[in-house]
Amino acid sequence: MTLRPAGPADAVRLQAGLMALSSDLGDVHRADLAGLKAAGWGPAPAFRALLAEGASPTAPGAPQATPTPPPDAAARSPAGTLQQDMAAMTCAPDLRGLVLYCPAFSTARGGRGIYVSDLWVAAGGRSCGLGRRLLHAALADAAAQSGAPMRFLKLQVYDHTPRARRFYDRLGFVPVGGFSELILDAAACAALEGAT
Repeated sequence: MTLRPAGPADAVRLQAGLMALSSDLGDVHRADLAGLKAAGWGPAPAFRALLAEGASPTAPGAPQATPTPPPDAAARSPAGTLQQDMAAMTCAPDLRGLVLYCPAFSTARGGRGIYVSDLWVAAGGRSCGLGRRLLHAALADAAAQSGAPMRFLKLQVYDHTPRARRFYDRLGFVPVGGFSELILDAAACAALEGAT
């Protein structure tokens, strides 16, 4: 099993894993390949990603899985991207997992950290330590990129994924209380940008 940073040539493989994650979670996958490439390897990269490839140990009773399109892929994929996305799903048979993260800074925590937006392990590699390895590799990669140690790792876990929550609990993650997560959608961001 090899863990390595994803580069521009890996965009299709990364998209395949992210689509598999969306499918596993029941999410609509809105990121298209062109947007992923621009965000990851454009003039101001918004994220870094690491890929886990090759043979992986299989958890007892788990099938070896490769990313495959969900049955409703056509309905869930943005217009014009379905063919690219279907190609992505079939070109990454040895992709076993990925982590996608971005740098963060907290005055309250006193330094640098990372926000992990996506962590995915193929079904056959779950319960074998790959998720932990990917998170460790993301912290190490971020420290190497910045030249400074990471003081925190932040992520979100869906309420409807108790198995994932138990995984994070075992690693020592704790819920953060005392505030509400707020988000502006694209339309609200455009309105705010227009307000002067």
